[in-house]
Amino acid sequence: MDEELPVYRYFDERREALQKGLEQAFPGLSVHAVSTDVAGDKMVIETVGPRTPASYYLFDRNTHRATAIVASYPDLDTTALGEVRQYDYPARDNLHIPAYLTLPPGREAHDLPLVVLPHGGPDARDDMRFDFVAQFLATRGYAVLRPEFRGSRGFGRPFTVAGLHQWGLKMQDDISDGVKKAISDGIADPKRVCIFGASYGGYAALAGATVTPELYACVISFEGISNLPDMMGYEKRQFRVDITNGSFTTTRIGDIFMDSAQLDATSPALHADRVSAPVLLLHSELDVTVPIEQSEMMEAALKKAGKKVQFVRIPGDDHYMSLEPTRLRVLQEVEKFLASSIGT
Repeated sequence: MDEELPVYRYFDERREALQKGLEQAFPGLSVHAVSTDVAGDKMVIETVGPRTPASYYLFDRNTHRATAIVASYPDLDTTALGEVRQYDYPARDNLHIPAYLTLPPGREAHDLPLVVLPHGGPDARDDMRFDFVAQFLATRGYAVLRPEFRGSRGFGRPFTVAGLHQWGLKMQDDISDGVKKAISDGIADPKRVCIFGASYGGYAALAGATVTPELYACVISFEGISNLPDMMGYEKRQFRVDITNGSFTTTRIGDIFMDSAQLDATSPALHADRVSAPVLLLHSELDVTVPIEQSEMMEAALKKAGKKVQFVRIPGDDHYMSLEPTRLRVLQEVEKFLASSIGT
């Protein structure tokens, strides 16, 4: 995968020739065969692009004809979607940060309300493939910045390793630097910036509210972590792992004993008094990856500090918005909250 769209290459000469032909037939899109018959003459191919949701075709290699089978969003008017651009920038220590900017259709890239959308993982990544959340927000009038902060995967191992033990620290700085870049370029209205993320992205949103409260006019966390030591204890209890020896949280966040001061300093629920923007918390009740208690703790801390907070509990779903009603509910709640907080 490169920094824009996934690219597929094959050692088999016949398969590579087919791939080249598919790329010529679907210019500007990522395309590859996802299934084939035994002879290799007929196959199902997938195409996807910045403004093209995943679509599937039955391709006949002998006739060179591709017949549409199904699209993931068949009723979506793709001509009404936002433009997606690469928007890389240097972090304050000059590390190159890849990023993607989605612009609202029909509006100039100037003085726009901005939603910063850090991804989960954190060792995952975005690219220029169709992103339903970013495009949903763009069609509502928001510019959307997806920063690939250090710790993201797909930009080389040193880049991923640079994020270890940097939750709320350099990883957060990378996100903040992207916001400041969008403001200095005149793209974003500095008074109308919101940060919204899920899972690790939810943590980054809450950390943004406590580390750089001056940047954000609103904050949205979907299933985000708010208390790092408590999350590490949950991992030990739930998954019966030794959090002192190579567990997920230990390798990425820090040592619960040796780094206790740092973990406390970068736990948003322990610093709710710093929050100045209204906060929307959303959490699935059956989430076992990040338990709902993480949002409950954040809500309690914000209320105790006299801050404005709304908590939406999502029944019957997991960590991944697996159910369609969950996705609809989340988008509806986010749209309503953004409109009341930063407008369009």
